Amino acid sequence: MMLSEKDCLLLCELARTGLLKTQRSGPVMEIVRNLQNSLTGCGQGDLAQEILGSVNFAELELMEPREQASSNHYYVFMDKEHSGRTILVQESEETAETHTYNYDLNRIANELEETVGSGGSSTFIGIGLGGWRAAELAVKFNAEAVAFGAPSVDELPGKAINYVGEDDPVGDFTDKVRFVKQGEELDETDEALFYRRLEFDQDGKPVITEQSDFSRFVSWFYNTAGAVEPEIWRIFFPGAAEEEDLLQSDLGVYSVFLKLGELNKEGILRSLDEAVRFAGRQLENNRSEMAAELEKVTEEQFNARFEEIAETCAARASKIIDSIFDSVQTVLMGVALFTLEQENFEVEPWMDGFYVRIDELVDQELGRVKECLDQAMGRHLERTLQFPDFSMEW
Repeated sequence: MMLSEKDCLLLCELARTGLLKTQRSGPVMEIVRNLQNSLTGCGQGDLAQEILGSVNFAELELMEPREQASSNHYYVFMDKEHSGRTILVQESEETAETHTYNYDLNRIANELEETVGSGGSSTFIGIGLGGWRAAELAVKFNAEAVAFGAPSVDELPGKAINYVGEDDPVGDFTDKVRFVKQGEELDETDEALFYRRLEFDQDGKPVITEQSDFSRFVSWFYNTAGAVEPEIWRIFFPGAAEEEDLLQSDLGVYSVFLKLGELNKEGILRSLDEAVRFAGRQLENNRSEMAAELEKVTEEQFNARFEEIAETCAARASKIIDSIFDSVQTVLMGVALFTLEQENFEVEPWMDGFYVRIDELVDQELGRVKECLDQAMGRHLERTLQFPDFSMEW
């Protein structure tokens, strides 16, 4: 590869500023010198210094875009011998969930082929969804792709590597993800810029490390957390009806964050107790409903309906437990996520304890349901096996 990974990142960050759109073509060093004051004015003068300090950019040029080309999608950089190309794919405004839509991949690929030809080697680069697009386009050219912070909601296609910070949340697909050591004591501005956040060695290679516990937790949280059932929400956050109505549309992670100030250790433990009792009441109501249904069944229908009613009761019980458990888990995961540095919120033992109590409740309920079914079957057999009335009429 003509450029180091750090060089690729610097180009991507330069494109993110939007200033590269003002340039048509020319040597990269000259372009950056022209943009130096503008970069300094937007607080990224160090980006200009980084690029000007890399000898790898000395022979790199930005190519003139073709007429009517989709220049808002990509930039093409070429070395002076035109033997190697770096194609920077612009970051998209799409969300991670829609990255496979609204993008005419074949049209862009055909246009690029007309622009750069088929000879020489190409490397596709990009940040975020631009990194995903870079990987998709690289497949069309049988080329490599270097992405930074690309979404991992699916497996990154082709010969691509996705560099992310060690603390960055990721999806389930990490085969092509490389976690990079992050700088310490960064402010919010630094965190938003990959070239300040990620660490590289003297050769511009990323310093690879392990995924941090924070990244694992946040990734697990966002992959697992769901919505909270209103009944469980009221157990943890009892409040005025009008306030509840405002939150009703999003009883999830963000709502937990908004209500976090109302929580303390004692309140959480009380809420967990109440959630277990609520689960018990729900299971009892479900069992009573099953018993009532069995009472209604006629003797002629009993054998056909008995198994159906029992299975319906089991399905309802499973749904009740899953809903309550997932709701409590989402609340506690939200608490854990937003209070990572507060020692008074030891969420994991609470979650483990809640799991044990729910498991015990389910075991007890199985016994009660079995007893209820046995009683119903016993009554049926008793009625079925009764001797007919005997009388002698002369």
